[in-house]
Amino acid sequence: MAIKSNIALENGENITVRSATEQDAEKLLEFFCSVCSESVFLLSDGSETDYTVEQEKEFITAHSESTQNFLILAEANGEIIGNCTFEQVSFLKRVKHRCTLGISVREKYQGMGIGKILMCFAQDAAKQKGFEQIELEVIANNQKAINLYDKLGFVKCGEITDGIKYPDGSYENIIIMVKKL
Repeated sequence: MAIKSNIALENGENITVRSATEQDAEKLLEFFCSVCSESVFLLSDGSETDYTVEQEKEFITAHSESTQNFLILAEANGEIIGNCTFEQVSFLKRVKHRCTLGISVREKYQGMGIGKILMCFAQDAAKQKGFEQIELEVIANNQKAINLYDKLGFVKCGEITDGIKYPDGSYENIIIMVKKL
């Protein structure tokens, strides 16, 4: 399932939302390291990433060739500014109707509607692939993300106490949210 769409943001800037390709591997690795170092709301701080460009190409190819998994990018002026993935929870019959979603947007592009755009594309793709439910985890003090997920119809269904441990020894809970498609 290939996607490519040009979208004008409210501020007049144009972005492209599209499926990732192997040619994006180096930029996607740079994006991942950059966005992880910008935010305390992601699972990694970016220093743990030791993927090679070749491994990133394999990851992209696996998602682009998959009948169940999906990876899209948001680009502005040739720069990756956001990404969104969803993956089937399991191939087991009783849970194969569920997928998990992950999303990140560069800090300087947050608050411009890019997360919502990516989430809408992902939800549409999940429906087309036959999923009935999308699940995600969000760090409990990430109120902007929680507000977006609420607006898009996700509901809180659980919480993992001390699900994140920061380098300074402090903890934060993780909220689990679900949306029926």
